[in-house]
Amino acid sequence: MSDVSSYLGGIRAGPVERDIEQAHEDLVEDVAWHLKDENIFGSVGDDCKLMMWDLRTNKPEQSIAAHQKEVNSLSFNPFNEWILATASGDATIKLFDMRKLSRSLHTFDSHEAEVFQVEWNPNLATVLASSAADKRVMIWDINR
Repeated sequence: MSDVSSYLGGIRAGPVERDIEQAHEDLVEDVAWHLKDENIFGSVGDDCKLMMWDLRTNKPEQSIAAHQKEVNSLSFNPFNEWILATASGDATIKLFDMRKLSRSLHTFDSHEAEVFQVEWNPNLATVLASSAADKRVMIWDINR
């Protein structure tokens, strides 16, 4: 199995297909693929930014200062192609609409320390979970 370009479990092991432009000004914490558009993905980082990328251009299509501190995680809503959530070192989770990233839709601020992860429930459109340095996992329902 010394052939670097061999297929392992259906995934090609080999050189990187493409190198995306370096746009973040600090460490990139997370990337996530859009669930409906194969060309779109988002990235977040220690520069407090949320960036939306398009593979057809290899550059960020949108870039915003999403939080006051580093952004650790992002998650696309599996039921609404426009909605995503971010988690941050500022102890908040924010919801954004990709059509108007300049302003968050809602901020959840019940954690008492840095939020490390946020993830939408794959079966319930309005429910997401978060984990934080306050040693808590929180379940959120945006309809309540």
